[in-house]
This record gives sequence, structure tokens and C-alpha cells, in this order.
Amino acid sequence: MSKVIPRLKSLKSLKEPTEAELTKQIIDYLKYIPDSTFKKIRGSMGMKGILDIIGCWQGRYIELEIKRKRGRLKQHQLQRILEIQRAGGISKMVRSVEEVEKIFGYKRLKVRG
Repeated sequence: MSKVIPRLKSLKSLKEPTEAELTKQIIDYLKYIPDSTFKKIRGSMGMKGILDIIGCWQGRYIELEIKRKRGRLKQHQLQRILEIQRAGGISKMVRSVEEVEKIFGYKRLKVRG
């Protein structure tokens, strides 16, 4: 008699999220940061190096570049991050919602399931 091994319902939960999925998770988190406004950027808005998310928090300009675990910044993206930081804004490459939580200091509420 052979044993049947049940198939996993989905391997999606084991896979790293795509940049689009990660960006959506981060935007969903940012909606709840007080005194802020953020927007996902589609395309470069005519400026090479504009990052994935722009916004303002407590009067400070912010740009975030979303990368997956193995993603690397392009030279123009690194230059943009440094330019914003020199001007007093907040700009970083982030790989998870947890990294964004560290920037703003607000934790997401964990839903028990």
C-alpha cells in the first residue's frame, strides 16, 4: 500500500514577495502614519532616479526605494538618496515593512488568526 503525501495548498506564502506586493504592503502601512501623506510613483515623472514612494511626514520630505532581498540600487538611485539626505529629507532603500516601521517608529498591529 503506498502512502499519499498531501500537497501543499500554496507555496506562495513561502516565496519572497514581488516588489509590487512589497510596495503595496508598505503603502498600506504608511496610510496609518499620523501627520503624513505618501504616493506610489509610476514611472520617473520625467526625473531619472525618482524613487518608488514619495511623501511628507511631519514636514519632512521622504522618498523610499523598494527592493527585494537580492535587489541592488542603481547608481542614479543611490545619488538620489544621498541628494535628499543632504537636503534634510529622509530617503532610504527598504526591503520590508519592518524596515519602514523602524524609520517611523510605529508598529503594525498583528492580527491573531
